[in-house]
Amino acid sequence: MNNDNTRIFTPNTALRTTYLMSVLFAIGKLSSEKDKTEFPLLFDAPTSSFTDAKESEFFNVISKLNKQVIIVTKSFLKEKNGDAVLDQTKVEEVNGSVFRIEKKKPFDDKKLGTIQTVISKIK
Repeated sequence: MNNDNTRIFTPNTALRTTYLMSVLFAIGKLSSEKDKTEFPLLFDAPTSSFTDAKESEFFNVISKLNKQVIIVTKSFLKEKNGDAVLDQTKVEEVNGSVFRIEKKKPFDDKKLGTIQTVISKIK
């Protein structure tokens, strides 16, 4: 709904994403109220369609939730000299733990047995 209570019939991608996330939040809340069981929220690239301002707002809202939240995102990466490096400014804005998951180099993308995962605690 718009601020004037008219319905939005053609929402943009960010608005559709927000709508779907609100359904997930509601399901999580209902399940914890009914069963007194908490389940973690798991998001895969939830802010990929957001502007920088909306992305910051999302992470601020998430940090205020009293539950475990796992977010897999590339939002904290930026390119520098052809490599993906952490954007420390964005990392510092997050209230909570931040881990980096990446493939150990070198690896052969044609041979799955050569791919190893490295998990580093950033914050």
